[in-house]
Amino acid sequence: MLEKISNYIISNEIFIGIFIVLIIAQVIIQVSKNNFSQSTYKNLKARIKSWWIIIISLFIALYSKNIFIIYMGFIMFLGLKEYFSIIEIRPEDRKLVFLMYLTIPIQQYLIYIQWYDLFVIFVPVYVFFILSAIITLEQKTEGILKAGGTMFWGIMITVYSMGYISYCYTLYYNSETINFIGRNLVTFVLVLTEGNDVFQYIWGKKFGKKKIIPLISPNKTWAGFIGGVISTSILAYFLAILLFDKASVFSALIGVGIAILGFLGDIFVSGIKRDLNLKDTSQLIPGHGGILDRMDSLIFVSPLFFHTIYYFFY
Repeated sequence: MLEKISNYIISNEIFIGIFIVLIIAQVIIQVSKNNFSQSTYKNLKARIKSWWIIIISLFIALYSKNIFIIYMGFIMFLGLKEYFSIIEIRPEDRKLVFLMYLTIPIQQYLIYIQWYDLFVIFVPVYVFFILSAIITLEQKTEGILKAGGTMFWGIMITVYSMGYISYCYTLYYNSETINFIGRNLVTFVLVLTEGNDVFQYIWGKKFGKKKIIPLISPNKTWAGFIGGVISTSILAYFLAILLFDKASVFSALIGVGIAILGFLGDIFVSGIKRDLNLKDTSQLIPGHGGILDRMDSLIFVSPLFFHTIYYFFY
């Protein structure tokens, strides 16, 4: 029990560390105000303010399984709503949008009761069948492939993929105590994923010259990508010591995987935005863009991180 309490305290201390970093960043931005253009200063200020809201809300949500399941369901709802706002939906398919929203509470309930076998196939199999059947029975063949494909993509990236973050919390769940391991798993993957975004940005700004994928994301460079991979793997090693009292080369390899998959998720959403001629998916989060702009790196990270933990350690 003492070990579990220690893990809980350490998890809180990581959040305190993040709060301190935000305070320092806020002070630096304020002190260096004259070094930025007015628009850049406003953007940085808005970005830090949004990070405060994100981190505090996440810290509260991680307190219990029930709160976290509801919290993640709300994030999925916002993500799916935003996705439907940027794609073209045929008039005859609009009734399907409501059915797609229903997948969120159903999936979150499956996660809540830890029905893994049904959760893992609910969206990719059953929702796919239902969506395909309804679109076919409408007998509107013009645009049917695009309509079905784009709607199914939306469910996969905003509901199914994000569901794995919720499921991480339920691993090793014991209703009589705080779920320390699940809480720490979520903290681990989120800190590394968001940290990788920061590392890639810093390394890219400092040393980036050669573009890695200019037709989709012209600001991405090889220096940013490689620097992010190295930095995230190092952070993963030491974060594993703090959260799980042990680390190994495998911990660093998980960091490498998170960095690579986070990068792929980022450019995947960038590709969608370029296709739709969008800079951001919305203006929901000041300084960051939309909810999809913030969850993009988790699209590929979430399921593969979960399955790595599930098959090797659970």
